[in-house]
Amino acid sequence: MEIWKWVFVGVLWYAGSVLSTGAVELGRSQHTERISGSAGDVLEDDPVGRLKVFVYELPRKYNKKILQKDPRCLTHMFAAEIFMHRFLLSSPVRTLNPDEADWFYTPVYTTCDLTTNGLPLPFKSPRMMRSAIQLISSNWPYWNRTEGADHFFVVPHDFGACFHYQEEKAIERGILPLLQRATLVQTFGQRNHVCLKDGSITVPPYAPPQKMQTHLIPEKTPRSIFVYFRGLFYDVGNDPEGGYYARGARAAVWENFKDNPLFDISTEHPATYYEDMQRAVFCLCPLGWAPWSPRLVEAVIFGCIPVIIADDIVLPFADAIPWEEIGHQQQPLAPAAPRFSMRAAAKQACICRDCGYIYNDRKPFEKLPDNYFCPVCGAPKRRFREYMPAVAKNDNDTDVRKARKTQIQRDEAIGRALPIAVVVGVVACLKILKVVILRQDKSLMGLQHQQSRKFVHHLR
Repeated sequence: MEIWKWVFVGVLWYAGSVLSTGAVELGRSQHTERISGSAGDVLEDDPVGRLKVFVYELPRKYNKKILQKDPRCLTHMFAAEIFMHRFLLSSPVRTLNPDEADWFYTPVYTTCDLTTNGLPLPFKSPRMMRSAIQLISSNWPYWNRTEGADHFFVVPHDFGACFHYQEEKAIERGILPLLQRATLVQTFGQRNHVCLKDGSITVPPYAPPQKMQTHLIPEKTPRSIFVYFRGLFYDVGNDPEGGYYARGARAAVWENFKDNPLFDISTEHPATYYEDMQRAVFCLCPLGWAPWSPRLVEAVIFGCIPVIIADDIVLPFADAIPWEEIGHQQQPLAPAAPRFSMRAAAKQACICRDCGYIYNDRKPFEKLPDNYFCPVCGAPKRRFREYMPAVAKNDNDTDVRKARKTQIQRDEAIGRALPIAVVVGVVACLKILKVVILRQDKSLMGLQHQQSRKFVHHLR
């Protein structure tokens, strides 16, 4: 399975197309021409001879030595940094002559220094990156020409180049200033998030192909599970009150569907997890502490329709894959109107989606400073949305606000997020991810279509 080989080719071509810095070699005595167009256009082309990447040779302490110390890095969801490096070292797009390079790659394994629980250590990563950039800027002239504008880095941390797995700490830390001009390749992100740099290239989390292949079951196995999910619904250890984890989305899934016979959902993680996904029609992909996880990739690989439950998520290769069009190709039933609409009739009325607090002061909300926080729960300004219903004097009373918070979580997390079922089409899968899609005969597809209508009906 050559999933990641093609994924990385797509990454490089996306970078080349966005900044228009690729070159076509017309001959030794001829000039080069710029590449233009979207990733969807250039992915059809052969990049060999049209894109040159120079890979810096760094001391082993920045990459290979770290991997030798902890082989777990090869199979965790952040392993894109390792396989990007390996791919480029043997890729035809690699050049050993930096003067002809369109792009420069610095192989630093910032997520490979793991805790006992498998989390990237948040303290060493920024120091490693600063040290590597200082090294290449001192020994080569290319970084200093553009302050890294023609360099790219793989930063697959939960919160990218903020280098921390806790959102509050990541936001406080911000993107490493040295990387402000560089192109960043990272896993799932969130729109309007301080840790997602404009121009970042979003790639899928890593799913080990060998591991996926060992769990394949016969193609004709019936999909007897309608909706499947295994994972936490409440993170009591880190969120004792149970109101912030997953923005309440997972809790809403559990409370609304735990007794529904169509839903096979549990906190238990069986040894047959991957086999069960291949027996399921829909696989839930809710956000946790962050809006990204390997579940989307795993679902696609096993032919299970992923149902994404997350606000403002940035999906991989969004320039090449029409995710929203795929997810909205069929609308069997009209969505029910949410009880609390997020649209506003008045400029000043905005609602905090985390606690239900309504901002209704004279000063327009859009004119508040960017560092404004909800006075009730401390949520950042980006968690507010415009609010349409008339605002009563007691709307921010504790009991009223809590009731509104519960209703918002139900309507927004379930009524609006669940229907956004990203149905991954065969063409998109084969073109971009090169994944294995299990074949279905016509009778099974007809049955699944009927079940899909029932599923959407139950969600309403």
